[in-house]
Amino acid sequence: MKEGLKFDKKSLKTVQGKTTDFDELAKDCVAFANTEGGHIAIGIEDSEEEPASEQIIPEGLRELIIKRIGERTINVATNATIVKSPNGGEYIDLEVFKSLASFAATTKGSYYYRDNDESKPIPPDELLRAITDKPSFSWETKVSTKKLF
Repeated sequence: MKEGLKFDKKSLKTVQGKTTDFDELAKDCVAFANTEGGHIAIGIEDSEEEPASEQIIPEGLRELIIKRIGERTINVATNATIVKSPNGGEYIDLEVFKSLASFAATTKGSYYYRDNDESKPIPPDELLRAITDKPSFSWETKVSTKKLF
């Protein structure tokens, strides 16, 4: 699957070992939450379509990822599942839900949005407008409870 507005891939090294970078992962989660939501495939390298065939997700890693994201973000909801690829390798599908009424941020006070396959910071001059527009009612998503017939 190609990386884009609703999908990204991260190496397993992002969440385990000496190159762990949960702050980078948190940034991407904030960006997805502030845009349309999306999925991050943790354990698939950028240049690959599947995880390595011998890759097994260690016990407890899924829970650790959810915990670390929760510690580094505000108003971000996630769910993580372990997926077995057709080649036998495993990866974690981290689903980031769209934040409908509130604005997501890192605990360091940074705000991001998703632009195609990049997570970009929201400039300070745009932040107030973005926060003001977020809770406004979206008429096109309203579901009518009236019977038509």
